[in-house]
This record gives sequence, structure tokens and C-alpha cells, in this order.
Amino acid sequence: MLAATEFFKPIQLESFEKGRVDLYNRYKNYFNLDKISASPLITWNKENFPGIFEEVTNLAKERNVTVTRTRFFVTPKGQTLGIHTDGTQLDNYSYALNIPIIFAETDHWMNWFHYNGETVVEESATYANAIRPKEIDKLILADRLTMLMPYYVKIGVFHSVNNFADLERIILSIRFSDSFL
Repeated sequence: MLAATEFFKPIQLESFEKGRVDLYNRYKNYFNLDKISASPLITWNKENFPGIFEEVTNLAKERNVTVTRTRFFVTPKGQTLGIHTDGTQLDNYSYALNIPIIFAETDHWMNWFHYNGETVVEESATYANAIRPKEIDKLILADRLTMLMPYYVKIGVFHSVNNFADLERIILSIRFSDSFL
């Protein structure tokens, strides 16, 4: 989905604006806006994802893949999600479709890093398994994105989230049958 040198790629979703409002209204009582958190996994179906289900499903079918996992990630205002990967191994091709639900226009971003050092596997009740860099001084910022629209994003390399805005950042992250190789 993403080339080896790409960390993100925008995607046009006709259903984005209405869909994000529908999703926020449906799930707003599920979000803990006081701490960095992830929602439980939510079954991908039309009832759970009104407004965006058909368009995202059709985009997946065009690429001969299916949606396998969905959940919301919350980064409260003024907080940072530390440097990590999604999964237990570095994978330059793992990706997700991230759809911003609530976000400010500025002062929040996702960072990606190059790294040539030792890693530590870390288990978390919130985020399942992840890898963290053992040698922080070997991290090199590779790219940065302020997410104001849907993007395919690389998740198998080291990345982090900063939210220094005065508004919470809520992202719907969708994984596909080829998200992890």
C-alpha cells in the first residue's frame, strides 16, 4: 500500500466530513478524553460505522483486501503518545487507514523515525504488543504529518503522536488483511 520510502499517503473519502460527525456522535460516550487511550476493537459493519462503511469497504475490495480491525485512539490535549511500533517486529510495509474524527487545525502531528539500534518488546493492556527503541539517541526524525483528512499511514516503523492543541485528537484506525505482512 505504501512504498518503502513513504510514511503516509492522503486518501479522498467522499463520506469523510459527514462520516466523522456520525461516528463522533455514535461513540462520544466511549471516549476517555483525560488519558491516552484506545477503544476496544469494534466489529466492522454498517451499523457500527454509519456513513463510511460502504466507501471504505469498496476501497478495500478494489485492492482485494478486507477490513480486519477497527478502533479509536485518543490523544488528549497537551499529551504525547511515545515512540513505538504497532506489532512485535519492525515492518516497513505495515499500514493503517487513519481517519481523524476530532482534531484541531494545528499543533498536533504524527512523527515517523528512522532507527538503527536495539529494540524492546513492550506489552500494554491498552495497545497490545509494541516495540520501543532501547537507544533513544539513535532515533532520527524522518517525517511529520498534521492529520486533517484521512491518510494511509505506516505503523510498523517507529512513530509517535504529539497533541499540543487545545482540543483532543481522536483518530479511527482501520486495519486490513494486508496491514501486517
